[in-house]
Amino acid sequence: MAQFRRFGRRMPVASTLAISHDLRALWADEKARGFCAEADGLPSTASWDEIVVRRRALAVASERLAAGVVPKNLN
Repeated sequence: MAQFRRFGRRMPVASTLAISHDLRALWADEKARGFCAEADGLPSTASWDEIVVRRRALAVASERLAAGVVPKNLN
């Protein structure tokens, strides 16, 4: 990373390529989050935390179902 001086201190400056890469990674993460949310029956604006909570609830319900316990309504 290139550096320049400002206020007597050296500060790193990201290159255009690094910024472009970071933006693409952020965009890919947002797309993946939206796809995962819609696949789980949540709105595409759901956060990763909401997706994880939903998947854990479904995993617990499937374990209980395999054990013969009747699951509660998950919705």
